[in-house]
Amino acid sequence: MEVKGLDLLVKAWENIENKQGWTLTLVGDGHLKDNFKGIKGVIIKDFMTQRDLIKEMERAGCFVLASVFEPWALVIHEAAAAGLPIIATDACGASPHFVVSGYNGYQVNPSISGLQNGMNKIIGHSDAELIGFAANSRLLAKSISPQIGAAQLMSVLKSR
Repeated sequence: MEVKGLDLLVKAWENIENKQGWTLTLVGDGHLKDNFKGIKGVIIKDFMTQRDLIKEMERAGCFVLASVFEPWALVIHEAAAAGLPIIATDACGASPHFVVSGYNGYQVNPSISGLQNGMNKIIGHSDAELIGFAANSRLLAKSISPQIGAAQLMSVLKSR
């Protein structure tokens, strides 16, 4: 099983019966890239610069991180700051900090059924609900900032 969980994500996507016009976009040049070509509703894009990735996030309706193991994953913070509803596995260290189930997205287990359930929930939300999730993601993104990080570091250093 791949640690990024892309195989699980794509299988979960294929299992969704009513996608209501949503598509799944995969970004990157990993060795699995060719495995997912030709799957209906799956768009594959090459690795992109941060600037291009921001533009891609602006066009997205949700961000999904399907990792089976991920110590942190800065990309979740970036997706929250971009104001995206988020689906992330609970195997990612950043998930509890930036994803609150039912508030700005869903934490799911790293499985086909977990990812499928999260995506079905997002697809089933109204535009107004997704806009609320987006605003809540931005709020959660502000919970960790350079200033807060520096203050936490100084606190640890002073306590020594």
